[in-house]
Amino acid sequence: MAKGLARLIARLPGQRPARESSPIVGAILCFGAVRESVRERYVASERGEISKAVLEQLIARLRREADITDLPTLLERTEAGVPCRPAIVLWFEGQGRSISDVARPLLKKLSAPYTVTISVSVPDERIVIWPLLLDHLIWTREAVSLTVAGEKRVLSLGSGPAKHETLAVIMSEMAAMSPRQRSHFVADLALRAGIDPKTFFHDRLLSWSDIETLARDPLATLSAGALDLEPLSALDETSMQRQIRDGVKTLEVVLGREITSFAYPAGTADKAGPREFAMAASLGLHAAATDRPGVVFAAHKDHRTALPRISIDEANADAKAILAALKGQGPQQTAGYARLDVD
Repeated sequence: MAKGLARLIARLPGQRPARESSPIVGAILCFGAVRESVRERYVASERGEISKAVLEQLIARLRREADITDLPTLLERTEAGVPCRPAIVLWFEGQGRSISDVARPLLKKLSAPYTVTISVSVPDERIVIWPLLLDHLIWTREAVSLTVAGEKRVLSLGSGPAKHETLAVIMSEMAAMSPRQRSHFVADLALRAGIDPKTFFHDRLLSWSDIETLARDPLATLSAGALDLEPLSALDETSMQRQIRDGVKTLEVVLGREITSFAYPAGTADKAGPREFAMAASLGLHAAATDRPGVVFAAHKDHRTALPRISIDEANADAKAILAALKGQGPQQTAGYARLDVD
């Protein structure tokens, strides 16, 4: 009763959630593409970009007060409680070739362990990662043709303001679509703009050859993603189980090694919760990473399939803020920084 009342009070307007009594042992930092340099983006993709130089600076600054570790080491420290220094895991999403071409050489130079999510439908070329394709269309074309409210229109992409305005129209048209419908919609836009999605993704996403190279890297930990990147929370129990189980098992078969960690699909379309956490645990996974922001507490030893991650891009690669969060000085109003958030 008392605990329930405390949670209720913490959620009232103007109130802050109670601080977690469990010690903070570290954090998982989540990255998208790593570029030689970063230009302006027109699509708010699920995971942002960071330049190689900024990533290198961030790692150097963090290492003054924390350890860059692999995922198994972070999990071990949840069992032990507070380490002498907090543990930080670098986790890469997006499956762009920049992970192998730009990030991997840098991380090798710095002797920095890292984790990469692999969803097998990407190298198998079974899905369209629409934010990446839409960004390329907006950036490289002068106009785009689409149907708005039943009327065929040609919208300009000839200037910065026009790009932003046209992107807003496109995103509005996609607002009520399912993830699969959005993929088809953007693929059709691209084809009509003279961009072949198959060729585009072949040149920009990790291939099986790239993934096998990553698998041989002693610094790398490979983690599975959902089989088809379906939003798990929208699926029935059987379909959700298949997305997790087959995403893991297929990757194991291809690589010939055991895969013990998983990353739930990211973004507003999917909010993994207790049902998904329990399923991942029942399938024998040692760890699974959510899209919830926050730090890793010692108490996560009992909730390893509900690990939070802090999304990092060029704009928020702030070592000072990350180190402050590891000292318990993260955003008070955000549950995952103030207390265990696994419900």
